[in-house]
Amino acid sequence: MSGGTLAALVGLVVVAALLGWLRWRRPVWYWLGFGWLATLVRLTGSFRSVMEACGLTEHPSRSRVWLAAAMDRVPERAVPKLRGLKITRSGLELRIKLLPGQEVLDFDAATERLRHSWRMHGVHVKALKPGYLIVRLIAYDVLRRVQMPRTVESEPLRVPVALRADGAVHVRDFRASPHELVIGATESGKSVYLRGLIKGLAAQRVALVGIDCKWGVELAPFARRLSALAYTPEDAGALLDGPCPRRVDTFSCRYAASARVADCRS
Repeated sequence: MSGGTLAALVGLVVVAALLGWLRWRRPVWYWLGFGWLATLVRLTGSFRSVMEACGLTEHPSRSRVWLAAAMDRVPERAVPKLRGLKITRSGLELRIKLLPGQEVLDFDAATERLRHSWRMHGVHVKALKPGYLIVRLIAYDVLRRVQMPRTVESEPLRVPVALRADGAVHVRDFRASPHELVIGATESGKSVYLRGLIKGLAAQRVALVGIDCKWGVELAPFARRLSALAYTPEDAGALLDGPCPRRVDTFSCRYAASARVADCRS
């Protein structure tokens, strides 16, 4: 073996080891640098065959049947159209046009087969608009080492609190649903979720009132971010005596306004 061949083999081993290290320790770098290209080649080369194997094809249209008969050929089954493709930091987003007779549940039932066919960590399906859907291909476990996007749209009473398994950011919108009950087993993430809410809301022009009857075990570290904090049931009762009369006045005004509107309509 010549010196040049040995050097080439050593170089290949070093590159392979480096790629393996990147894939394990820095999956985002590996995906954005190398992984997306291999997945894209695999996807475009096997799209039709994977759709057929997963049962996501339909009978050809009448025009295709007539054309195939005129050319003395066997008509191929119709395949969903790939209308768009987007590379993200966690995988690929496919924009697919459904065939007549198909629905989102057809693709949702085939996510495991699609995942193994394209060698991805996860596949998630979401309806886009009538006749179209989004298929998210996740390249790695985004929850093993959570990295929130640096830029997330922030609006009043809308707080990004977590990263979902499909790579999207979960946003808690208090304007759409002002009430929430968080329950779960021990170490299921309730406290982490609460800390994310406090961190996001503390930067906004809202009043945060905390009631922690476990003598501040959960909320004491965030006392500086809260407008008020109660540790005991007695303190909580005294604290609620302030906002409750204001809420009563607000609902009384709304009730009076609704009554006037009803009288005007009658």
